[in-house]
Amino acid sequence: MPFLSLSLSHKHQPSLSTSAKIEFAICRMIGRLPDELAADVLFYDAFSIVTSAKNPLTRRRKLRLADLANEPWTLLPFDSFFGSVIAEAFRAQATP
Repeated sequence: MPFLSLSLSHKHQPSLSTSAKIEFAICRMIGRLPDELAADVLFYDAFSIVTSAKNPLTRRRKLRLADLANEPWTLLPFDSFFGSVIAEAFRAQATP
């Protein structure tokens, strides 16, 4: 009879450690995987910026992240995964 042992963990982990006893993981992939790991993409996810229909910025045809830098935001902390992705997007679009 087959045996299955399941252990669930929900925590912020910046990288998959190949020294840990991980047989299966569902996670976000950022960067290149170590050679000893294999992955299949389940789906592609996109970020969206949402605002009130009454916000004056909705009347603009084109917006850059730099146009939104001084707007009030509701974000996860910058040391979280999602917060760091947003922070990096703003850094990448910064003008010198």
